[in-house]
Amino acid sequence: MRRTSLLAVFLHLLSAGDYADAKSAAPRILKTRKITYSCGKLRHPYGLHFSILTDCLGDWRKKKRNLSRLCTPTIVAEIMVSALPSGLHDMLWTQYRLDNVSVIDEMARSLQTVDYSVSMRRALWLKRMTKKGKNVCWPDEPDFTPDDFQEFGGTLAALLVQPVTPANKTVIRRRYQTLPPGFLARNRIHYIYKAAYDYGAVWSMHEDWRHYGIIGLPSYASLQTMRDEFDTWGGRVGRLLMASMRDQYECDYHRGCVDEPRMGRAYQPWDYRALLDLWLHCVSNISPLAFTFGDVQKAPNTLWISL
Repeated sequence: MRRTSLLAVFLHLLSAGDYADAKSAAPRILKTRKITYSCGKLRHPYGLHFSILTDCLGDWRKKKRNLSRLCTPTIVAEIMVSALPSGLHDMLWTQYRLDNVSVIDEMARSLQTVDYSVSMRRALWLKRMTKKGKNVCWPDEPDFTPDDFQEFGGTLAALLVQPVTPANKTVIRRRYQTLPPGFLARNRIHYIYKAAYDYGAVWSMHEDWRHYGIIGLPSYASLQTMRDEFDTWGGRVGRLLMASMRDQYECDYHRGCVDEPRMGRAYQPWDYRALLDLWLHCVSNISPLAFTFGDVQKAPNTLWISL
């Protein structure tokens, strides 16, 4: 049975001409069998001061006209970017072809895109972590690109993860909870591949989220429990799964959705438990799963959830 949102069809007709203007970079296809991580210490910006960050952001919030050359978005972005470990800069170049100037430009655009409070919290996080001499980690070959997020600050927040701890049973790298995450890009296909995390380790915990009773009926963790769990996961996958945990679902695909999972067809879950079932099915079978937020021009050929 197909379920089509009239609003989705209408929006598709309105936006059909906009696809040519949208970012056309294809989703990143992982060639590695497993994501590995490198770590490094945050650095104090050479010749610059963190106080400029909070002063400038405070002036921007109050809409003060600060003519100082040290209060431009580019200078503020340079301070934030300069604090990142050199190894992370190396990865941004080898994987994304972003040199230092490009990273600063992307961060400056991010500062002008997101709400002031988000920029301030990100700046304060960098300042605090750098002063403490903290190590941060990042994937050597990420399963996502900057095109997967609405702004570059969100990309950085997804890249930066905590060093692994023995208590981390899933072998999922945890994000920094006090570093504001970004929003995933709409009108784009987001894949979860087997290399994104240790499928076996994740599957070993599936009974924490869904288990079967004596008579064979499934029992699920609450929606809030699942949101809280996925919100701690680093990388793009954590944001995908957390964003997919919803009270209700609508079909945004212009050709409509199906109410049973099928290869290459947009699936609209009845509730979060149906989505969990499909995700766990893909985990147990080590198969890819696609997610979309909003309409897309070309359908993926895998199992696919339309959000």
